[in-house]
Amino acid sequence: MTAPRPTPAPTHGQRPEHGWYVGQLIDGRYQIVELLWSGATAHVCRARHPVLGRTFALKTLRTECCRDAEWVQRLLREARALASLNHPNIVAVLDQGWLPSGEPYFVMEYAQGASLERLLREGPLPLDVALDIAGSICDALEAAHQLGIVHRDLKPENIRVDVRGKLAVKVLDFGLAQFAGLQRLTRPSTTHGTPQYMSPEQINGTPTDARTDLYSLGVMLYEMLCGQLPFSAQSYLALAHQHGYAPPPPLERWLPANHPALQLEPLVMRLLQKNRELRFQSAAEVGQALAPFQAYAAALRLRMETMGKAVPADKAAMPPGPAKPAAPAGARPTMPLELPPGFAARPLRYTTLAFWAALGVCLGGALWQWAM
Repeated sequence: MTAPRPTPAPTHGQRPEHGWYVGQLIDGRYQIVELLWSGATAHVCRARHPVLGRTFALKTLRTECCRDAEWVQRLLREARALASLNHPNIVAVLDQGWLPSGEPYFVMEYAQGASLERLLREGPLPLDVALDIAGSICDALEAAHQLGIVHRDLKPENIRVDVRGKLAVKVLDFGLAQFAGLQRLTRPSTTHGTPQYMSPEQINGTPTDARTDLYSLGVMLYEMLCGQLPFSAQSYLALAHQHGYAPPPPLERWLPANHPALQLEPLVMRLLQKNRELRFQSAAEVGQALAPFQAYAAALRLRMETMGKAVPADKAAMPPGPAKPAAPAGARPTMPLELPPGFAARPLRYTTLAFWAALGVCLGGALWQWAM
């Protein structure tokens, strides 16, 4: 990655206001194809290298943010941090440079797939998919935390998921990250993050650490399993109060009885502890706790898919079983339950045993009365 070079004061008027260099060739290497995303502080576009024929993502600051030296330094720090992270679940930074108008930019690999936020619009995720995504995020966080990097803005919009073939997950946007051993850029009493996913310590303005990211992971895991956020309010103050003091609703509020995801409730609630000392203490520890559930969910899906392929055609129109309990008002529709084979038959098996036991008691009583 090229080192920052001295540049004259940016002449912001040279930068196209709406076209954002679309169609232009930047630094003789990156042809801007389209603007992918424009946020409060930065733009991300799709760029193509005309010689290599590869597609990349190019990120730079909005013009007004470039007037603030803190935001410029933050962008460059993000580039350096991502360049130091060589992990399959973290988007890789490949190059850095300067736009014709003086703003810095950096080039990343182009992550395929859709954002986790886009997937969650359809409701809860299948159990095995939710657990695999959470496990991949844990792996990415552990790699970042080992280098003293705390993301501080984990949310579904910053998670890219490619479901084609083998599931691939990428963590994006380290723009608000905290770096160990470096001067803090955030101004005093300034709060950064997305309120729905912010930890109590972020909301209170107290120092953050790796466990801050684990709280945000807990919020996302809750949402992936239930299709609902643990906390929701119309105002920032009400939402901040819930994150700081209110217990999250149990998973059964949104999920039908006997849903296999209910087994994850202790793990999710530990991630959402207000006191960070009561949470998991590392992403690796969370990954270890998730591993048995991931193995179970993967085996469950494989077995059900195998059973599904083996179902004879004349049995495909069998009447459905008992109706599922109605979800609470306001809940998103849940995806089909993936219960273990024979799970639904167990209550019937126990009822049959109880029937024969009761019958035996009655017959025994009758014989005793007859003998008397």
